[in-house]
Amino acid sequence: HHTNDMYSLVFCCMLALATAAPQYQFPQPSPSFSATQRAPVRTYNAPTQAPARVAAPVRTYNAPATTAAPVRRYVAPAPTAPPPRRYNAPAPTAPPPRRYNAPTPTAPPPRRYNAPVPTSPPARSYNAPEPAATYNAPTIRIGAPVVPILRDERNMPQGDSGEYNFNFETGDGITRSEKGEDTDEGGMAKEGYWKFTFPDGTPAVFHFVADHNGFQVESDLLPKAPPMPAHALAQIEKARLEDE
Repeated sequence: HHTNDMYSLVFCCMLALATAAPQYQFPQPSPSFSATQRAPVRTYNAPTQAPARVAAPVRTYNAPATTAAPVRRYVAPAPTAPPPRRYNAPAPTAPPPRRYNAPTPTAPPPRRYNAPVPTSPPARSYNAPEPAATYNAPTIRIGAPVVPILRDERNMPQGDSGEYNFNFETGDGITRSEKGEDTDEGGMAKEGYWKFTFPDGTPAVFHFVADHNGFQVESDLLPKAPPMPAHALAQIEKARLEDE
């Protein structure tokens, strides 16, 4: 069937070429033309049966088979019992016997007494001071006011007794009084006072006592010490009880 179609197509092409060719009239004698040889018509011999179209092979991708990762497991080491601790006590050893080497007794050297050589005592001499040739009496400022002594009483110790007392008073307002007596502890206790007047007219009075507790002065002009805290008084009392 395909071959007949091809022949029909070739015939139609040759007919079309013959019809379309121009017609020429040449004068006599008509020239002669050499026949030209046409090239052979190339025909295509179609195959009797079209080759079967083979489908291209389908390219397939074989993915590698996935395998599950192995499960990581922790294998704990098998517990082992610690080795028993043993204490090797040192072997007791007997202490070496203690020996006392007494010193060899030796006779003490004889004691000798060297009596001092008697010497005559030096002559005792007394260099009495030479008497002063003159006596310089204190200088009295001319025109200075003289302060009179209004009272002067003195009782000095006599014999083995140490008791004494004195009182004096001046015309400018100074008064001094003091007395002392022996105590059973073998010491002496004193007490007294003095008073005077400041230039601004402020009176000043001081009383004092001196005994085994020391010298103690009392006056309104002296600063007052703060009271002792309770813990200090407790310490003093504790010390007093311990002394008893």
